[in-house]
Amino acid sequence: MTKQEQSILTENNYLDASFEQWALILDKIYGKRNEQRSISEMWLRAVSDASKVGEAVRKSDAYEAMLYLTHTFGWVITSSTKLLKLEFDGKPALLGSDSKPHNCLTNIVLSKYPSICPYCGGVPCKCSSMRKTVERESKSERRLRLNKVNLQAKEDGILPETISGLSNMFEDIYGQVHYGSSLESIAFHFLEEIGEVASCITSLEDGKGRHRELVPYNIQLPEEIADVVGWGFAIMSKLSTLAKDADRLVQAFNGSQDKPESLSTSWNSTHILPKYLWREFYSNSEQQYQCHHCKSNPCEC
Repeated sequence: MTKQEQSILTENNYLDASFEQWALILDKIYGKRNEQRSISEMWLRAVSDASKVGEAVRKSDAYEAMLYLTHTFGWVITSSTKLLKLEFDGKPALLGSDSKPHNCLTNIVLSKYPSICPYCGGVPCKCSSMRKTVERESKSERRLRLNKVNLQAKEDGILPETISGLSNMFEDIYGQVHYGSSLESIAFHFLEEIGEVASCITSLEDGKGRHRELVPYNIQLPEEIADVVGWGFAIMSKLSTLAKDADRLVQAFNGSQDKPESLSTSWNSTHILPKYLWREFYSNSEQQYQCHHCKSNPCEC
């Protein structure tokens, strides 16, 4: 199957789309514009949209929170696409802990979260029971332990390939943990990881190869991107849980500001991001993918 064929999404299959399918689609819309931007300029736009997610959470506006979270994910996808092609000081921008280059965003996520919590190895996460151990570890010590846990998980399990599959994976791992956390707390973690990615990118562009604990930034960077994705899904999951009790939140998942309708008991929260990506970057009336601002393909913003 060619990349062209892989990128084809329809109303019948977009719920099962992968990050890689959307990477191809968004590249067609924004590729020429992003060729002219540095990776810092692109990630600054992710930071901008993520800040609007934080503002929306503060205002308890789920519709805006989900809207800008989708836009943030758009920049995560396109920034990762660019980073996969970049090198700093002759080395790929995105390396795994085995020093092999990553080849896609899904691989980046699963390299850190191979269907288990990378810190405790549990499903669901049991980090609270070993918090002292985790907090006392240096980053180097933690990395050695994580590598062993990840290797075993990759040998034992079948890893998800779709956006919905990844969303479901994070729900299985962290759903119980996040159930008792506030939306604000989860959003703070998300914004923290957005900043960590920015810090890694800045360090790489400034020619700094290694963190103070001798971990290369081009190995840290994909791990921080994976964290952004994980906490982004956590926000969606929390919004979905809260939606059952608030009309304004129900509105968010209908994808419009029309009169709220009751959530179906069969509502699947793992489909939230695929639904919003489709809503923001595909025009049913024009029957084409397009920029959500200028409504053109390619983007003319």
